[in-house]
Amino acid sequence: MSIKLMKRNKWFHVGNMEVKEKKSSYEGSGLSISIHPNEWRRIARLPGNLYSVTKENPLFLDYHKLSKKKRNEIFEWGLKKGYLTPGEVFIYEYDDEGYPATMEFLTYDEWYSEWGYEADDEEELGLMKKSLTKETTFFGTKELSELSGWEYKLPPSLARTFCIIRYAEEVLELDGVYWNDILDVNRYSAPRAVIFQSKLEEWTIELVQESKTFSSVAH
Repeated sequence: MSIKLMKRNKWFHVGNMEVKEKKSSYEGSGLSISIHPNEWRRIARLPGNLYSVTKENPLFLDYHKLSKKKRNEIFEWGLKKGYLTPGEVFIYEYDDEGYPATMEFLTYDEWYSEWGYEADDEEELGLMKKSLTKETTFFGTKELSELSGWEYKLPPSLARTFCIIRYAEEVLELDGVYWNDILDVNRYSAPRAVIFQSKLEEWTIELVQESKTFSSVAH
């Protein structure tokens, strides 16, 4: 099996437990959780109570360890399910304070209005364009946006993420998905995970601290 799973019994959730009040999230429509609640409060300026979320032997898809081959298989599944449609996108590679980073643009003009216009002359523009490539990709459908609780225009990169989340829930029937992101508050990054709404009843959720009394907790 080319899918790596992550197991952790105890997590934290910052916010409230009202599904109807949940806003659009990069983790989709499930319950966003973390082992670093203090950092996430700082990154996302999260209000609300602090909850512990526990379950014996849960299984999460380890997102960053998913192979390219398996991702492509999942995207093919997403096409058949009506979650994705094929398309093209411009990928721009750049340096973000010493870290390699990429951005996606739907058109060349969109890229130029954000990056290309900064070039001093045609020579510099030509050098910048060497980091710009046109690639095939997938776009999310309205159905995928609705299932993921996403209220805005869905960028291709997030559509692919949401498709993987749907696969983990519908096909693999896991508890959720885990992202082992770099822990760096200054770069708005920390490890995170999501528990699917369909699995929440299997978890024990307890109030740890109310928002007005929230202080640092061990993690």
